[in-house]
Amino acid sequence: MKKPLKNRRALCGCPPAPTTGPALPGSAVIVVVVILVIAAGLSVRGYTMESVTTILTVGGLIAAEIIRRLVAVFTPRRTA
Repeated sequence: MKKPLKNRRALCGCPPAPTTGPALPGSAVIVVVVILVIAAGLSVRGYTMESVTTILTVGGLIAAEIIRRLVAVFTPRRTA
């Protein structure tokens, strides 16, 4: 008669399941909340959804380009 195994996970080589920690990265949650607040604010002010979508899209593209260029400027370069 076989004995029941107490710790099957240790025997199968599976990684332990995380018990704590955030389910989502904090910075991504903040970005989504800010975008939703801006969209709601623009909608309340009377902008159409097409205008809100265009404003958020253009703003996001400009922000991504500004961040990319700032990282390029402030990243130290190695000289040989």
